[in-house]
Amino acid sequence: MFLDDELKKIYEDYLAFVESNHFHDMANLWNETKRAVMARFEIPTHEHQIPKEDYDTYPVRLKQIDNIWKLFRKQTDKYDLFEDDTFRKMLAEEYKNPWSRMRLFKKLGWEFIPMVLDSLILDVCYCGKSYRLHNIALGQHIPDTQLWSEEGVNLRLFIGGDEIDVNISSPEHKKLQVKAALMNDSEISFPKIEVLYVKPYKYLQK
Repeated sequence: MFLDDELKKIYEDYLAFVESNHFHDMANLWNETKRAVMARFEIPTHEHQIPKEDYDTYPVRLKQIDNIWKLFRKQTDKYDLFEDDTFRKMLAEEYKNPWSRMRLFKKLGWEFIPMVLDSLILDVCYCGKSYRLHNIALGQHIPDTQLWSEEGVNLRLFIGGDEIDVNISSPEHKKLQVKAALMNDSEISFPKIEVLYVKPYKYLQK
């Protein structure tokens, strides 16, 4: 099935919910349309590299899909549930590192789409024990470019009964690092950090 036909079918499948004002289904509609779009190509992110010959044609395919999306909006989206740049927002969501996203959008001649930090999930090894901290920085509305900068963001965490001040930053704009300020000789490490951004579809809810 061609992409424009698939997008139309997904949209029409959700019309009953939309016409009943069940706008909480916007998330599902977003996920289904995004799944259809992203199935058309592999995304070259920092974590997922693709062959050079595919990378060279990548901008062309993105612009083709962007045009298909705008035509879908014009012909099918009678309730204005999406916007002309919604495909670009879907693409932006795939790039956790804003500087990689910025380079791609600049290459395409598109306006940069910033993201806002929703929360962090942090794995911590402290005093011989492992912890997983959820919902860090929830509600602080930190811009992604601030998180992925040399200064980063400062947070106070509660780990194993202790309060620990940490700084999360990206000095070279490539990888996030965590530094902790300890008042004693305890050992601490951060094996993994996961960044969760505010979902772009929240901006589209009516």
